[in-house]
Amino acid sequence: MRPPAIKNRKQEKEFWRRDEINTRLRELELLIQTDSDDGRMTHEEILSRALTVATQIKRQSSASPFLRGVFKGFDRIESLVVSYIRSIEWKAKENRIKNFKECLKVSLLSKDSSSGTPSTPISTKSDPLEEPREAKRKREQRRRDRQHNALEALNGFIVENSLVEKGNKQTKLQVLQIIIDYIAEGIEKRYSVTSEEESEFKKGEDQGQTLAKGIAVLFFKNDPQLSTCQIALELYLQLHLNPIPLLGFPLLFNCLQNPPVSPSGSIGSPSSLSSTSSIRDENVSPVQEPKLFRPYI
Repeated sequence: MRPPAIKNRKQEKEFWRRDEINTRLRELELLIQTDSDDGRMTHEEILSRALTVATQIKRQSSASPFLRGVFKGFDRIESLVVSYIRSIEWKAKENRIKNFKECLKVSLLSKDSSSGTPSTPISTKSDPLEEPREAKRKREQRRRDRQHNALEALNGFIVENSLVEKGNKQTKLQVLQIIIDYIAEGIEKRYSVTSEEESEFKKGEDQGQTLAKGIAVLFFKNDPQLSTCQIALELYLQLHLNPIPLLGFPLLFNCLQNPPVSPSGSIGSPSSLSSTSSIRDENVSPVQEPKLFRPYI
């Protein structure tokens, strides 16, 4: 009876390990998801995106306040344009969102020569003459190889940036936890600036919004379908970036900010307003009530 007990303990430990890995992958997925993501991501996509996000955070954290402001300006415009495209009732809008984000990415890379680690695509085509079972086995092996390569790239990022002590071999679970902590902290602090850096950061943010807005307008102009929404997009961005009160609202705001004041200096209340009106009406002669004809008297 002893060997089966050992086997069960091993299985239980392996099940626990897989469950913890899946939990970390799900946590990482929620951390790096964007508005353009449609549905759940595969494990390979999560690991690859995590490397891209971690590299971007490293680049932004070491950039000047002005350049960090540019990044924030681009992020703001990207979020607004993605929301606007999603509001359009078209079937191919997800492809347009991805293409627009690629345009922004290319422009940002021209601003900063450093970029993430390029991933080498692995062919997923199978020989049509292969047996189904053998083809399935090879597809599974390629999937595992891609996951392994993505995990090794994350491990290399950890070692390169001294996130752990050198010489310590990290398990898959440890690698995921380190990357989750790094990205979560980076997202929280990537746009934090000191009082001395605030002026340069604001200038960069304004320029980043201007550049990204120009890219968005040009992207809409060159698209046969989106070109009909170019003016609407510009108004949409203007409304969110530089909101102005609607017609009739300034008078309402003035009334709210400057309520009626009684002669004593207190804010007008119903009683004080009535007393004020009585003061103004003292010099006005009273109006005589009309006499009614009563034939029965």
